[in-house]
Amino acid sequence: MNEIFIRTDKGEYVGGETIFGIVYVHIPQPVESKGLKLKVKGYEKCEWEYSYVEQEGDNWVKHTGDKKDKKEFFRVDIKLIDYPGGFPVGHFSYPFQYTLPRGLPSTEFMHRCVHPAWWV
Repeated sequence: MNEIFIRTDKGEYVGGETIFGIVYVHIPQPVESKGLKLKVKGYEKCEWEYSYVEQEGDNWVKHTGDKKDKKEFFRVDIKLIDYPGGFPVGHFSYPFQYTLPRGLPSTEFMHRCVHPAWWV
């Protein structure tokens, strides 16, 4: 079974910091591939339920529902290596680094329904 692992130099980052990491690849079987790239993205999302009561004629009607929203802050692809003839069999490691944009919201001060995520 082919495997990919990612290790970064630490677990949490703030805007402006550089992520240093290594992508480890174990390929025991040939793989058709043009290469390997790392997608890095940062976003926040929020989901909540609401309810309210409204008078309609002589009756009071309860309305309920749910809302969700998502805001993307950045998305980047980092090309690690090209393999035009397919991924070779073996063990490989590919170092990478990416500097997060300054001014990203901090997870420390977010309202309880907002969940920022910085994915590598």
